[in-house]
Amino acid sequence: LMVGSQPSGVRKMNLPDRFNIHDISSSESRLRQGFEPHADDDGLVPREEISNILSTLGYADIEDNGYLSVVAQCSKQVSFQDFLELTNQLRDDIHASVFKS
Repeated sequence: LMVGSQPSGVRKMNLPDRFNIHDISSSESRLRQGFEPHADDDGLVPREEISNILSTLGYADIEDNGYLSVVAQCSKQVSFQDFLELTNQLRDDIHASVFKS
């Protein structure tokens, strides 16, 4: 995993320091910067672009399949809110795979 490329909130999940509002704002801004260049006039991104955006943002492809299982969950057009939910789920999946019991 490329921990250094993960948002600060993700890196802090298992550290004694809790993430704060700055981390949340920074993470959302970073995600928006990755998402918006691919969005159409309605603010939607085609499902086919999601794997490219995730890769560019440095998310680990834990199944090494081009984020296939993640993209399969998306509708044909993805809003920013849906993208946030998707990245939260991906973050949780990455966390679970790294810190398996």
